[in-house]
Amino acid sequence: MSKTSVHGAAAHKLLHLEWLSVLSFGTGFDLDQLNTTREVNAAVVNVSGRQRMLSQRTALFALQLVCSQEKSVQAELRSVLLSAIALMEASHQGLLKGDEQLKLPGRLSPALQAMYFEPPMNLDQQVRDYVYRVRAIATAPTAELTLANPHLQAVLSASSTRLIASLDAVVSQYQQESEAEQLALDLAHAELFQQRDAATAAAEQQAQQLKTMLVELKQTQAQLIQTEKMSSLGQLVAGVAHEINNPVNFIYGNLAHVSEYTHNLLSLVTLYQKYQPQPELEIQQQEKAIDLEFLIQDLPKILSSMALGVERIREIVLSLRNFSHQDESRMRPVDIHEGLDSTLLILQI
Repeated sequence: MSKTSVHGAAAHKLLHLEWLSVLSFGTGFDLDQLNTTREVNAAVVNVSGRQRMLSQRTALFALQLVCSQEKSVQAELRSVLLSAIALMEASHQGLLKGDEQLKLPGRLSPALQAMYFEPPMNLDQQVRDYVYRVRAIATAPTAELTLANPHLQAVLSASSTRLIASLDAVVSQYQQESEAEQLALDLAHAELFQQRDAATAAAEQQAQQLKTMLVELKQTQAQLIQTEKMSSLGQLVAGVAHEINNPVNFIYGNLAHVSEYTHNLLSLVTLYQKYQPQPELEIQQQEKAIDLEFLIQDLPKILSSMALGVERIREIVLSLRNFSHQDESRMRPVDIHEGLDSTLLILQI
């Protein structure tokens, strides 16, 4: 169970207890309606936010598929791509038409209706086009899996520009409508309470308590939404760091061997120059063509620069993993200086 659901359950329990005390006065509150509305609104906001995350993940997986050379890795990435895009398509249809299992009502406000089906956003067409292109990449022949693949270019562009901006706008709209609807319900119940029990001191006291509780609940809700956003960001950062870490470690591990082999080859060339000071004319011409002396001096410098670059990437990946804290299942003491150093390193990227 996520932190949001735990805190949400605690908030609902507190709300339930407070409403029970109010109901003893016969005010006629509909607790089922209140709780159902909150659950539906939370489900809609969560699923719409998941659409944004899935669009970025599928773009990343598509790029990995094109860059991968191993058939087994390609097969796994194809499967992952198809599963992720199927989930994205199902979530999209659930938001538009409803999904009882996901607690999605499928009711769109005029503002959302315009966002999904009217220019300039027309998000429904964007999502369907995005799903089609991702499936085309996942099922394309290996020979077509290149960086120039038009479907890949369209997916990468959409996931970083228009589609992601449209999804952000829709998530923001869902959140605004959710907060407005819940606030309207809260205020309606509070008003009913005040109207029915304004004549007694006990009713006035409970009405005041209810107002305070509603304000705190709204603040808690805003905090929970922010926590979910940070959790999603942490998952994304951890996933990106993990995917970058594997190829970087491969390069880092082989740089030492490349340096050693290069040193051996250059030593061999030096020996040839020492014992064969007058090589054949063709060899002399080739040495001049490739500027052998410059190559002997510059190649070790290039390898040293590559090693520094890879080490820099490894430090950044470590900082991202420290930032995301995805491997933490419980609270524990941490080195605050390490956390600050990691954050400053990320800000300097």
